[in-house]
Amino acid sequence: MDDFFSKPERKLVRELNLVPVIDMFTTVIFFLLLSTSFYGFTKLTLPPSKVSVNTDPLTPPPLSTKMVIGREGERLRLRLGWVGAEPGERVRSVDSLELEKSAREMAEEFTNLHPIEKTVQLGLEHGVSYQALVSAMDGLRGRLPDIVLISPDEAVARLGAAPTSGGK
Repeated sequence: MDDFFSKPERKLVRELNLVPVIDMFTTVIFFLLLSTSFYGFTKLTLPPSKVSVNTDPLTPPPLSTKMVIGREGERLRLRLGWVGAEPGERVRSVDSLELEKSAREMAEEFTNLHPIEKTVQLGLEHGVSYQALVSAMDGLRGRLPDIVLISPDEAVARLGAAPTSGGK
């Protein structure tokens, strides 16, 4: 009789657990949305490098202007040098409080001689504080807005050995 009244075996129907599937699709959609915003950066077109060779005979080549800040005892030495058809160099010995003003004056003198030039390479010799670098950048920025920083070793090598006599 047990067979007659026994409950029929029910097939176990597994329900599909949708939470992990929805979680996965949410994550995939999120990353797809993020990657499409970065896709625009991969198609960025850049202008030609400024290092390229100048083929225009009317435009003079850049002067490769460099300013190096060194130490002369308690004072600082500003050296502004350039190459080109008329190479030149200006040297000043200044107090750290006068650094910004002197850098501004040297930049004005230089831009009066070469009004097209807007770039300067700025570096420190070893033992000069970064505050001197910031002050010089503040002074140069008005007339020479494109400032490129160079390492201390490169700064010494670019302008050669420090002059023995004080300049202007």
